[in-house]
Amino acid sequence: MPTARRDQPDGTSVALLVVSAIVAGALAAFGSTLLFSLFIEGAPSNLALFFACLSAIGGAFLGLCSCVYIVPLLWRTRMLRAGTLVFGTSVPLAVVLGGLMHPFVGAFFAAVAQVSASIAAFFLLAKPAHVVQCEQCGFNCTGIRSNTCPECGGPSPNLDLLTTGYCQACRVGTLRPDGTCEACGTLDFNRSTQ
Repeated sequence: MPTARRDQPDGTSVALLVVSAIVAGALAAFGSTLLFSLFIEGAPSNLALFFACLSAIGGAFLGLCSCVYIVPLLWRTRMLRAGTLVFGTSVPLAVVLGGLMHPFVGAFFAAVAQVSASIAAFFLLAKPAHVVQCEQCGFNCTGIRSNTCPECGGPSPNLDLLTTGYCQACRVGTLRPDGTCEACGTLDFNRSTQ
């Protein structure tokens, strides 16, 4: 039986992205509040450290809430690169602007940068669509339903995916007798057995 392709991110990637968002929110809030108090008071007092820690808890919660739009936007991207882009722009911006102006100003601009970087990553770092190419001539064999290349007659790669039981659209699910894929719901009239 063929193994399922891993074109979609697994639970580990999503969990790592969520943890990164929480840690990034906490670091941004803690750093901006502490830096802001240093500029006002000149030296970190116990009260400033207390408010920085309290701010870090609020920042972690906001980071968790930001996963509502981050995870769907980065779902079909290279998550490690996309997460680096998103948090690499928003956290320093929050710390610098929050420390120089006000933590709320830093949080606002960090949120804008985070949304903008997530949208940019959605378009720039999207995973390429899986293409099945002939090993002999390089012809695009995606979606063919035979075991040979229509261009050169050579054997098509991924023959297990071209058998009647597996979906050509998502390459993960198996087809039901009526021709619909159990994973993505795509209907394939040509390969229904009913």
